[in-house]
Amino acid sequence: MLSDPAIAWPIKARNLAAGLLLGLLASASGAFARDFQPLQSIQQAVQVFVETQSPPVGGTLQVTVGRLDPRLRLPRCRQSLQAFLPPGSRLRGGTTIGVRCPESGADAKPWTVYVPARIGVRGRVLVTRHPLPRGSRITASDLEYREFDLTTLRRGYFTDQERLVGKILRQSLPAGKVVNPEILDRPKLVRRGQEVIILATSGGFEVRMKGQAMMDGAAGEIIKVRNLSSRRIVEGEIIAAGTIKVPL
Repeated sequence: MLSDPAIAWPIKARNLAAGLLLGLLASASGAFARDFQPLQSIQQAVQVFVETQSPPVGGTLQVTVGRLDPRLRLPRCRQSLQAFLPPGSRLRGGTTIGVRCPESGADAKPWTVYVPARIGVRGRVLVTRHPLPRGSRITASDLEYREFDLTTLRRGYFTDQERLVGKILRQSLPAGKVVNPEILDRPKLVRRGQEVIILATSGGFEVRMKGQAMMDGAAGEIIKVRNLSSRRIVEGEIIAAGTIKVPL
């Protein structure tokens, strides 16, 4: 223990000075931090923008905002941050979202930063329950639901069994394969030379006539059909097996 005041005082003075210096450094560090925009607030702006701007989807929206360089120092924005979609970016998959500080004035320090993000949509789609050969006519027992990121299914998918049952496969499929519109043949509801019903409707009235199909066709296709009464050839849409709808 030190008892000589001549020695003890300088030590106390140095300790006091060190304490004051640490206090000043802490204060300066706090002021330094307060002068810069928290990076978390920028990421939050991206999250809110994506959640509010994404169109309604048939699944669960999942947003992953990329990390920002922790060394990034941007002046603290005195206004609300504005997030936006840069040209060429889109609200799906891997993308980039811009965030700007819109300050204006002589002493303002506006800035813009671009933040990477991943936007996914989780949803249930129909896949094959077991392997199916080419030419198979799909039944409900051939299908089951599995969950996918819908943004990765670029060729399309189905969520309603009724839209698949009865369709014919253009190629064989293994078990667990997503069924997309490109691999389907729609069954022919009308064959060339077949006698059909021509259905003409207007203003709540409808007229049915016999006709003859001039070509094959599936549901929704427009084909030529001959009116057996007038012998005129008209065009109409196949709306059911053996039924062609034409405008009056």
